[in-house]
Parts: sequence; structure tokens; C-alpha cells
Amino acid sequence: MGSALDDDHRLLATLLAAVDLLAGDFDVIELSQQLVDRCPAVTGGADAGLFLADHRRDLHLLASTSEEPQLLELLEVEALDGPGRHTFRTGLATTVPDLRDTNHRFPEFCQRAVDFGYRSAFALPLRCRDRSVGALTILADDPAALDTAGLRAGQALADVAGIGIVQHTVYAQLQPVPTRLPAALHARIVIEQAKGVLAERGDIAMAEAFQRLRTYAHKTGRRLADLAGAVVDGSADTDEILA
Repeated sequence: MGSALDDDHRLLATLLAAVDLLAGDFDVIELSQQLVDRCPAVTGGADAGLFLADHRRDLHLLASTSEEPQLLELLEVEALDGPGRHTFRTGLATTVPDLRDTNHRFPEFCQRAVDFGYRSAFALPLRCRDRSVGALTILADDPAALDTAGLRAGQALADVAGIGIVQHTVYAQLQPVPTRLPAALHARIVIEQAKGVLAERGDIAMAEAFQRLRTYAHKTGRRLADLAGAVVDGSADTDEILA
């Protein structure tokens, strides 16, 4: 990380951008993605994943710094039995300062993380008031990479994400045909389906399909989930999105 002043400026810019998105029926996926994208710069980590719990208290990945298969594979393990899962259950931060330490309680997660080049992991609770709704996991390339300031910055991002997700869920519950899944998770499922459609039609990787989808949503001012729904139901011009 840079100087303390630079770090504070980066964090403030990130939080202001997030607050600017929190209006009405805002794009909760874009909010989550922006927070995760900026997480490494404001915390000192390398990668991050944002998890949200469903009504069964199972964790699901909502956003990640990369769509690369190895990171997504690691985050799947994290959701089942990793620091993020533990943090969600306890509502407390979980730190793994050295993933090579064999005494940690998450052996499969730690081994896979080390295999993929990470050396430390930090999980912070996603909450709204006293309610735990998920977790933010930060992966770093060096042991004990996040200092106190980095952890505080990460918790600030997690708090904004938690408030935004709960606010969006409450708004969505007022709309017709509510589902048992939180609105954000339902949106993520539709986006995954749209990525598959674009990847197949464009003969591109899923990571590239997501970037094309997101870029087109920004260009046209549409919510990611709305555009994804149009891709899935066939009403969107996929050739234009893939161009």
C-alpha cells in the first residue's frame, strides 16, 4: 500500500462511489463488483470475494476480483469451509496470517490457496446492524499482508456492501413475485446464465463474457441483472454486446 494519506484518499473515493450508487432500485451487483474491484487497492490484498447467505444460511459468491477458474474454485471451497464461512457464522473477523501453517482449522482451503500462490487470508463480516448477512474474504500474496489500516478499510467496504444488500433486499420484497432467495443472489444466478449464453455464442471464456456484459451495461445505462435477463430470454442483441 502507499502512504497513509493516499490510502485514505483511495478508501474515501471508493466509499463515495458506492454511496452514489445507493439510490432506489439500484444495481446491487454493480455495487458489489465495484467494492470488490477496489478492495485490493485499499486493503493491500491481491484478490477478494464477496459472499452472501441465503435463507438456509449457505454462502454464495456474489462478486470477485476475477472470473478466472482457479479463483472461483478456491472461493467455492471458501464458501463451504473457509475463513469466510467461519466469519459469517461467528460475526467476527477471521485471519489466517500464514496459509502454510498446518495448524489452521481450514486445511483444504489453506492448501488450495497456497497452491494458487496466496500466502494469507482475511475474512470480514458482512452485516447490517447486528445481523450477519455474509462475508468479505481478502487473499494476499504475502504472509500477514494486511495491517490494521488494511483490515479497517476492508471492514468499511464490507459494511457498505452489507447495508446496500439489505436495503436492496427490502426494496425488492416490496415488488411483485418475491422469491425465497435474496434479490442479489437471484440477480447473480441470471448473470451466470447470461455469461454462459455469451460465452457460447461468442466462443469466449466466461471471464471475457462477464466483462462484455458489464461494459455494455455501463454503456447503455442498464442494470447488469436486467441486461442479463434480456440475454437469457433472447430479447437482447447479443451480437452488439459481443462486438
